[in-house]
Amino acid sequence: MAGELIGIGVGPGDPELLTIKAVKALQKSDLLILPVKDKKHCYAYQVAMQAVPQICDKPYCCLDFPMSKDVLLLETKMRDNAEEIISWLNKGLDIAFLTIGDPTVYATYHYVHRIVCEQGYQAQIISGIPSFLAVAARLGISLADRGEQIHVIPGSYDIEDAKTYPGTRVYMKTGKHLRRLKEGLQREVREGKQLDVYVVSNCGMDSEKIMVGLDAWEEELPYLTTVVVKDAASQKK
Repeated sequence: MAGELIGIGVGPGDPELLTIKAVKALQKSDLLILPVKDKKHCYAYQVAMQAVPQICDKPYCCLDFPMSKDVLLLETKMRDNAEEIISWLNKGLDIAFLTIGDPTVYATYHYVHRIVCEQGYQAQIISGIPSFLAVAARLGISLADRGEQIHVIPGSYDIEDAKTYPGTRVYMKTGKHLRRLKEGLQREVREGKQLDVYVVSNCGMDSEKIMVGLDAWEEELPYLTTVVVKDAASQKK
């Protein structure tokens, strides 16, 4: 019988936030898939290893998923990686694909999941706590009260239109685009908006940084940086 592919969300960075279901799946898995070129650069593996030390003895495979907006390149690479995973499923291996945060929120895993399912193989997803929920808990703030809206925005794409969104804006994985985002928020303030801005990088990790307010915002921050922007004026109503 063919094995099963399991996409496992390990949460934002604190190993204590792994779910019991994720821990059990990691313990039972035969092979780990790490979506990086090198294991030492895999955030998800480093987090999972602290929660389930026995995975250090499990075989693993690093698969490269390029950070690109070239649709053809991405589709080709995703399909190639999916075919490699299918070759191991055909050997009866149960495979755990590790992803930081949740596999359904701006994660590489779901591209592979769809291809594997289309080919008739079994695949499931185990949810992880998304970074923006962990960030709100870490800050001790509410993302939404009463009828407020929440908008989750990928930091790597055009963010200009998002300034018109009401309620709370969450910018995820903004590391390489922080300067552009900060400048845009500063323009909004100059135009008269009252904004509460929270910046958290590497939430739950030893290298975690928390900054409250635009003035506290550091210039150089890592890829796993989440920015929460709330309309201060609307909160007072």
